[in-house]
Amino acid sequence: MRITLTALLILVAGCASKPELANDKELDVHYGYGTDALMSKNYTDAITHLLKAVELAPKNPEVHNNLGMAYYFKGERASAESHIRKAMALDPKNTDARNNLASLRLEAGDVIEAEALYKECLKDLTYEKQARVYFNLSLIEQGRGNLAKTESYLKLSLKEDDGYCPSWFQLGQMDYKARRLKEALKNFREAGMGMCANDPAPLYWQGVVLGEQGDTLSARMKFDELETRFPRTQYAAQAREQITRLNLHESSPAASRAGRGGVTTPSY
Repeated sequence: MRITLTALLILVAGCASKPELANDKELDVHYGYGTDALMSKNYTDAITHLLKAVELAPKNPEVHNNLGMAYYFKGERASAESHIRKAMALDPKNTDARNNLASLRLEAGDVIEAEALYKECLKDLTYEKQARVYFNLSLIEQGRGNLAKTESYLKLSLKEDDGYCPSWFQLGQMDYKARRLKEALKNFREAGMGMCANDPAPLYWQGVVLGEQGDTLSARMKFDELETRFPRTQYAAQAREQITRLNLHESSPAASRAGRGGVTTPSY
């Protein structure tokens, strides 16, 4: 099983999670700049500042967690895991770090340890990101080919947070593959909301499903919207291909005879 950590949704301690030595202005500066750089994907600056923060607060778990993730995105997996494990050792209740370590282990192919770590996260009943944990567990079951458990974990994810769009998207993919097009369309629409509103994938798949349902007008509108909003993505190129297919289908004599008057009004 090979899954990127981006797909697993890593967790960074934000600037609001200040180190214990909050009265140390120098520490605050390096931790703040390092965390901001990490979230802005400026990983070199993130490592520079967070290394200094570790010097100033070597026993702070949040600093180690964020430094670990900065190392991860620079391709230094061993250093990343070392700091994440350090964060957990310093604070066994740091569920963000445990979730990150689980994702690192899963990416490394250690499914057994990853699964155990995720399930430990579920024991923290005060943890506000359980939806992510269930989502990550669904990826493990998906890799095993266990569709029933995959779906179960996705639904548990949405029970925790009904706005968790990655889970809606995965359910949409499952429904599409099972040819449950009505359910797939509903799930892809849900997937295009909230924090995924700027993700072209749900919009693309809405267009695909609408086209397969015979609603070519609505499908074309989705693909046109995708090209306008996300012109430089791979989905824009795929949307253009889909529009060409729709045009060819409509121009065929059989489609013209069967399709006139059959277009439904988009139900947004």
